[in-house]
Amino acid sequence: MVSGFTIYRRIGSFKLQIQNQDKKLLEMAAVLEFVKKQNQEPLMRSVLDDVGKELQRNPGRTLRDTTIARIAALSSFFKPYQYIEGDSLSESAYSPERGQLLQALVLMQLDSGAFGRIKRKVLFAGADLRGADLKGLDLSGINFREANLKNADLSSANLSGADLGGANLWGANLNQANLGNADLKRADLRWAQMNKATFRLANLNGAKLANAQLKNADLFDASVQWAQSDGALFNEANLTSVNFLGTNLTKVNFHQANLVDADLRRIDLSEADLLGVRLNKALVDKDWGEKLKKWQPNGERELQESYIVVNDTFDKWKIPMFRLKKME
Repeated sequence: MVSGFTIYRRIGSFKLQIQNQDKKLLEMAAVLEFVKKQNQEPLMRSVLDDVGKELQRNPGRTLRDTTIARIAALSSFFKPYQYIEGDSLSESAYSPERGQLLQALVLMQLDSGAFGRIKRKVLFAGADLRGADLKGLDLSGINFREANLKNADLSSANLSGADLGGANLWGANLNQANLGNADLKRADLRWAQMNKATFRLANLNGAKLANAQLKNADLFDASVQWAQSDGALFNEANLTSVNFLGTNLTKVNFHQANLVDADLRRIDLSEADLLGVRLNKALVDKDWGEKLKKWQPNGERELQESYIVVNDTFDKWKIPMFRLKKME
């Protein structure tokens, strides 16, 4: 008679075999996908060669609509996929070909009008642009959804209105970049440098901002709900009317930041630096004073002495809303 323990061990061993088989199958699929993509390189070369010839005939560096349509069709063909990195399968699906295509087009120094049409019509979602040099480029309105921009240089780039939802921007250089009205929902911005960058009206809901640098950044009226911003540096940043609802702000540096009219409900400011911060009219929870004592941020006493919590309005469900009022 086979014991229950023996049966349990056999089931566990069988599950492990299945998991190992699944992993091998995934790796084989990735290798096959990589081989298939390698066979597409001549197609990219052919299109880019034709683009180069057209530009040689055109001193204005513009492109015909039919040529841009070919580029768009090529990019659509280059779908993101998982591939082997070292001895393991890549964690996410990216398209190295879309990344290569964009960088090739940038090097061709196209007319701004032609490049603008490319940004509107060509898909760069999921592009693998790790460590790419994109500094100072006009990438406004571009589709970088779920692209890999880890450690990329985007300093002084214009990314206004760009779709960066779910993009990997870990460690990227975005100093002085323009991300006004950009979609950065669930983007990974951990350790990114965004000093003096503009995020006016940007959507950063659910973004990862741990240890990011946003010194002197302008986030006027941006939405940063339910984000992970622990350890981020917002020194002297303009955070007027920013919606931080539900965001983790532990150990954040808000030194001399402007948080007038900001939404600070359901947040955590444990061990934060709030010295010199401006909080007039900021939305807070009713028990703000008690929470400040619990969080013990730097500058707690000054805040307790400078602001009182008042109920001066109601939300659309007639629920009281509380704000901080600076005492005269």
